[in-house]
Amino acid sequence: MRRSMFMSLLIVVSLVLTAGIAAAQYQEAPSLAELVAAGELPPVEERLPLDPEVIEPVEEIGQYGGTWNRAATGMGDVPAGFGRLTHTSLVKWGRDGMSLEPEIASSWDVSEDNTTFTFHLREGIRWSDGAPFGADDFVFWYDNVVRNEQLTPVAPAWLTINGELAEVTKIDDHTVEFSFVGPYGLFQQYLAFLGHGIIQPKHYLSQFHPDYVAQDELDAMVADAGLDEWYQLFQNKNNVNTNPERPVLSAWVLQTPPPSDRLIFVRNPYYFKVDPDGNQLPYIDRIAINIVGDTEILNLQASAGQIDMQFRHIAFSNWTLFMENQDEGDYRVLTWHVGESGPAVFPNQTMNPQNPRQEMLWELMQDIRFRQALSMGVDRSVIDSLLYFGMSEPVESVLLPRHLQDEDFDFLQYYRFNPDRANELLDEMGLERNAQGLRLDPNGDVLRVTIEGLAPFPSLIDAFEIVSRQWEENLGIRTDVDALSYDRWWPRMHSAEYHLVGYLMGVERWPVFPQSFAPVEQSNYWAPEHARYYITGGRAGQQPSAPVAEIQRLYDELKAESDPDEVLRLESEIMLIVAENVFNIPFIGSYPQPVIVKNNFRNVPESGINVYMLFSPAYTSPEQYFIRQ
Repeated sequence: MRRSMFMSLLIVVSLVLTAGIAAAQYQEAPSLAELVAAGELPPVEERLPLDPEVIEPVEEIGQYGGTWNRAATGMGDVPAGFGRLTHTSLVKWGRDGMSLEPEIASSWDVSEDNTTFTFHLREGIRWSDGAPFGADDFVFWYDNVVRNEQLTPVAPAWLTINGELAEVTKIDDHTVEFSFVGPYGLFQQYLAFLGHGIIQPKHYLSQFHPDYVAQDELDAMVADAGLDEWYQLFQNKNNVNTNPERPVLSAWVLQTPPPSDRLIFVRNPYYFKVDPDGNQLPYIDRIAINIVGDTEILNLQASAGQIDMQFRHIAFSNWTLFMENQDEGDYRVLTWHVGESGPAVFPNQTMNPQNPRQEMLWELMQDIRFRQALSMGVDRSVIDSLLYFGMSEPVESVLLPRHLQDEDFDFLQYYRFNPDRANELLDEMGLERNAQGLRLDPNGDVLRVTIEGLAPFPSLIDAFEIVSRQWEENLGIRTDVDALSYDRWWPRMHSAEYHLVGYLMGVERWPVFPQSFAPVEQSNYWAPEHARYYITGGRAGQQPSAPVAEIQRLYDELKAESDPDEVLRLESEIMLIVAENVFNIPFIGSYPQPVIVKNNFRNVPESGINVYMLFSPAYTSPEQYFIRQ
């Protein structure tokens, strides 16, 4: 009841604000005004919904114009980089990173039993090509994409409760309802995180779907595109990062597609948001993403003032370089908070062994003593000193819930440097040493493991190289570090054949991206086959051990729960089980994130959170950033 009253208040406030704006009339970018004058575009008031979303600027009402220059390490990096600027959903995260606010929906209602969610869409929103947007688009996505096994072989876990897919129903042109077989307390948070994926234009995509197009006509389009199957054509047409024709609701739309080394995204003339003075957003005309060779070049460009605003791939290890070049590069360095750990490794509990040696390594990874030894064999202060200048937080900041970080749990000993105890554990396991001091596996061969990390994150790779040296020097375990490109990363992760994954632990808002703590989605690094078992209801994957099964059971409760105290209790229980079993091995806690911002680039918050679950910086409203002329 309180939620419904709150949402009603929000829509009243929204209507009051937009009514005031209507009296003063709306304004638009000069480039769009020229198109209106030429008869090539409808007037701005016809392009906006009846109740546009009003965005309060961080500093001041902005100016129109300019190009926002950014950089990416390759085409595989563009979706994540650009998607974090244009994330659009029914609901969104507020600028505090915690509250939920209306976006495409002007309001929503939740049933008393927390099973049915009814969203009231802003009337009059249009796609970037001018076509009307409404409830039919959600029905198309549900009936023709989610429920089509060729496009969606496995139903998204976040759209299911108790293994049952949601029902999506059109109430009227501007009202859509999601209903579940059981309570779903996390659903609105999931929408704020992943809801952009359900925004799909029926009027455009139906041209490439067999439910709407004759088979011979569709076959001809597939052949013309040089493809084999209709669903490949559909997926290509549905890619907002490669197909300029695909309509969007976001602030900018692709204009110059790959294979260009400079991708251009231009303002959406039908964008549904305005500032308090009635100026249609976004302020900035276009975004240019330059494809550079690697992260080192990207950071050098940032230090030379060639990037307007960016923190993606802006490495903390270059802090001194950035600070020394501020005046010459005409930029400032903001410090945001990273809502994830620094470098961490995830020992794979569910390898798919392809040979006897892999099976032996799998058994080692499943032995808690081995995981404890790996964790205690690293002097974390060296990583903090060399890569983070002593500015990182201890592992408790990501290992434990905030309200428990002052507690001294017994298991915390496993996350502190203690090579003597680590070697005692390895000796107990029967892992003998050779004449050179290297550990031998049960077959008598030199024990060798591999950490697989992402090449575009060189500071993480540097940390894993330090870990590799320390494991050999302190424990006698020879370790390789394999730096993978984006193209190799997910195929390798989905193979489940790796020993250890090296990446970050996601902490802020982790229940909507449970990768680090609960193996309930295929993206989980430390038990992907347990996750597959969970997703398929035991039809595939590997049956989980007792502690993992308990995590999955608790996560089911957490997913359904809406009471904040119960949510906190369940989150804490899961995090403690993970920490007690050393399923994750973080080497440092959170750390400052440098944000490079040109001095004339305004409305960027001085402080913020960099975390995937918020699609940072999307939650800070990039559409209200502007370039002072």
